[in-house]
Amino acid sequence: MGITHGWTSAEAPDGSDVTPTNFNDHTGNPSYVGCLANKSGNQAITFGVTTTLTFTGTDSWDTDGFHDPASNDSRITIPTGKGGLYLVSSYVQFAQNSTNDRGIHFGVTGTSNSASQLYVRAAANWKTRLTLTVPLLLAAGDYVEVLVDQDSGTTINVEAAWFSVVLLGT
Repeated sequence: MGITHGWTSAEAPDGSDVTPTNFNDHTGNPSYVGCLANKSGNQAITFGVTTTLTFTGTDSWDTDGFHDPASNDSRITIPTGKGGLYLVSSYVQFAQNSTNDRGIHFGVTGTSNSASQLYVRAAANWKTRLTLTVPLLLAAGDYVEVLVDQDSGTTINVEAAWFSVVLLGT
């Protein structure tokens, strides 16, 4: 199942194609800083257990080595010299199950950030899709993770997810 990230290209005023890979400064380097990590495959979420999601799919983009899908695949880590205010976002899709609630929140360097949480009631005949975006002040070496939970009474899968950070300013 593919994941759509809102847009893949747009047209600039001069008619050229604009994508995340060609937002460059005058030297050809990206003019944005951050990454977008993707989930690969399902991940079982046990009833009543807060679970850290893993992102082992190919990153859509990563300007400075924020994420490694093969090592510490649950983390986006702020590189040396890149501390600042970040916009942290994630999308999570739970398998269809209409019982009770689903939740998403961010953990920062091993600590749950209670200021960044979203819980919704599941609906009959629908998959539950959550999107959470918050600004976080992060220092070099800090890492962010996506944590989810659910209280359906059984184990259900997260079927799709992505996770991103974008530096807003230092």
